[in-house]
Order: sequence, then C-alpha cells, then structure tokens
Amino acid sequence: MSRMSYDRALALKPGLALLTKFPWLVDAYPEIADLLIRVMKYSLATLYDQHLVTKPRNPSNVQPRARWSATGVVPAPVRKPMLTMCAPTPRTGRSSSG
Repeated sequence: MSRMSYDRALALKPGLALLTKFPWLVDAYPEIADLLIRVMKYSLATLYDQHLVTKPRNPSNVQPRARWSATGVVPAPVRKPMLTMCAPTPRTGRSSSG
C-alpha cells in the first residue's frame, strides 16, 4: 500500500465514525451515499479481481425472453441501462430466516 493511499484510508476513519453515529446524514445528503458507494467499490475492487473467475456469459441469461399472452408472443422490451443519483434505501425490519 502506498503512503498516499494509506493516508486516505486513515482519513476515512473519522468520516465513517460520523456516519455510524449519525446514519441519517446519508438520507439527508444523497451525495454522501454515492461517494460511500464509490469508496466501497474502489476498496473491494482489488480483492474482487483477485478471486474473480472469469468465464463467458451465456447470452440466453443476459437477453430478456419473449413472453406469451392470449394474443400470442409479445417481444421482450429492450433493456436500457439507467444511472441514478441516489443510493437505494435499505429495507427495514428483520428477515424471516434465522
């Protein structure tokens, strides 16, 4: 780890401590959530790349399939990637599994 990335990692600790004490800040300021997601992606990227087993994707799993209706086959709509400015709100409550 280089000296600069080590300094940045140390600078994140106080910010994360504030977010754990005041979690409503992420809801009040969506920019914080977006930055936190970027930091997490960057932090996990090297670990993910080390353990990722790349294999070609099956095109049938990527493309949406046509649906059947009473009038016949309805072609699948084209999927368009969409960027959002806000992180999704996590679900509240407990899961049914133990």
